Amino acid sequence: VAVDDDDGVVASLASTTSRSQDSGVPTDISDNKRTCKSCQIEFPRASLASISPCVCGGVQEETSSGGIWNRDKEFFTNFLSKKKPIVFRGAAKDMPATKLWTDEYLRREAKGAKVIVETRRIEDRRLSSSGWVFFGMFLAQYEKKNLFAVTSIPKALQKDVYHPRVFDCGGYTAPVYKLWMGTGDVVSVLHTDRFENMNCVVQGGRKTFLLWAYDETKDIIMGHRDWEKDHLDIDSFNVDMYTTHRFKHIPHRRVVMEQGDCLYIPQHWFHQVLTNGRTIAITTWTTHPTSNFLSDRDLCLIQDEHKETKAYPISKIEHESAHPLAIELLDMMMEGKTISLKEFIHNLKRTHEDLPRMQGLFSQLDWNKDGVLNGLDSEPILPYVLKEDGTLKQVTVREYANEKDVGKFFFAGAAHTLNKLVLLPKQLKLKLVHPNDEL
Repeated sequence: VAVDDDDGVVASLASTTSRSQDSGVPTDISDNKRTCKSCQIEFPRASLASISPCVCGGVQEETSSGGIWNRDKEFFTNFLSKKKPIVFRGAAKDMPATKLWTDEYLRREAKGAKVIVETRRIEDRRLSSSGWVFFGMFLAQYEKKNLFAVTSIPKALQKDVYHPRVFDCGGYTAPVYKLWMGTGDVVSVLHTDRFENMNCVVQGGRKTFLLWAYDETKDIIMGHRDWEKDHLDIDSFNVDMYTTHRFKHIPHRRVVMEQGDCLYIPQHWFHQVLTNGRTIAITTWTTHPTSNFLSDRDLCLIQDEHKETKAYPISKIEHESAHPLAIELLDMMMEGKTISLKEFIHNLKRTHEDLPRMQGLFSQLDWNKDGVLNGLDSEPILPYVLKEDGTLKQVTVREYANEKDVGKFFFAGAAHTLNKLVLLPKQLKLKLVHPNDEL
């Protein structure tokens, strides 16, 4: 694999920063919790990090030993719904990936997996610089050739990665999990994601995140002449005067991440990532509907039947968009089947204590109030899809029938409540079946 030589740019970064002898990471950021040392890091003069003013204390921090792995109404209320970033220091320190993922372990567990590899340390989306290789081949070469993996998590490693259950409040689409691994200095373009983002550093060096609030800066950044749909198409370390003029008035928040730390980046927030040293990070991407559809926030307080386990490996979790019960129910309705209250409760296998709640949910789903669920009740249950402009549109019966990717669907009201009931591991594989069908 041919690797582009970016040594000149990376050397420029190194020459303007005080670095430790071993890792190549700035030495003046060892204590970033209550000081502004992250804003004191020097970057090349012609970089966005130097031009855009750095906000001191711009991101709230919380010392955590695992809170993001549990349902958390406070996170939903104070951060996710308000689109506010937060750093969870030490949240991933007990994740198996943090303890186990040496190169030797990764080679032994997943050397035959295929991963996507980038061959440029300074990201440039104008150039094609990625391809598939076997993970074992990547591990043998990435330090010498400065390769960088940006890929789905190999199946053999999913047992070592936890799902951040703080995203479970308020409804979400099926999460996407990504592995980011490399060594040396790696720099992304300034970009935006249409997902909520939880980024956890599970191995090695440090990541520096530059964050620009979407609502505060979108007109200036997206109005840039070189803005391309979701990223700024410029040289990250050779910023021109036009860009300098636009960015010198819009401050950024700077977060330095170390092993075991996790950062929540709100949907659409602009960010640039600078990685130093051998680093492995895991991101979880998911999407929440607009605030009008977050009417069931108390669902995150549902009694957890698995109190002894606070964190679930992604290998054991299926999410509501994989097999939503609302999909099963809609399909039955459109096939002409009828479901009574007794059949509904029986197939959900709820406990006696749940009966009043299940009766209330059935009543909400029974749109015409005839005491059964059938095709006449299907219209209010039809899902929504997220449009390019970020708004939601309810699909028609025909659009629903033709859409093969159910992961695109959002559900509102009672249909969404129904999906949330099956997030607990013992209930994930249940299907709502007709009593005449074979169980």
